[in-house]
Amino acid sequence: MDHGDHSGHGGHDMPSNDTPMAKCSMNMLWNHQVADTCVVFRSWHVSGWAGMVFSCFAIIAISVGYAALLAHSRKYERGLAAELAAQPRPPTVASYSAVPTDESGKLGVTDVPLSARVRRAAMYAASVAISYFLMLVAMTYNTYLCSAIVIGAFLGHLVYEGQLDLNSVLNGSSARGLACH
Repeated sequence: MDHGDHSGHGGHDMPSNDTPMAKCSMNMLWNHQVADTCVVFRSWHVSGWAGMVFSCFAIIAISVGYAALLAHSRKYERGLAAELAAQPRPPTVASYSAVPTDESGKLGVTDVPLSARVRRAAMYAASVAISYFLMLVAMTYNTYLCSAIVIGAFLGHLVYEGQLDLNSVLNGSSARGLACH
């Protein structure tokens, strides 16, 4: 048996070195590159202006969605807190969880039902995942993509941050910050 010549594989679809492969360009400096920009995944490959515009709109939507998730999480927390505060509580012994926090004597810390803990944990995990994703987009150092994050943050804040908790702000207890976005 002669197995020495394997060059005659006619009819087989084998990749050749002549086929141009899309490559991802990695920049560690601020850039305005459009062609060969990959957004987080190799499969999200931008090859021209149409792809960059689509990518920017997608990132704006993700950034606005992040703001919506944070607003929904805060709304859920306020509703849950109101629901738990309205429930009668059995007398407790003096402990950390029995420290009154306001003049009404409500408890400052209380146990949260498992279903609410699971929902809160899912929203928290989703917010961490989205914020890391946006951080990875920012790490492309691409002017257009970073601008899309900022535009999305602006629009999300404009749409979902229409209220201000005066007590939190004036008492310095606001936990709001600019971390991760």
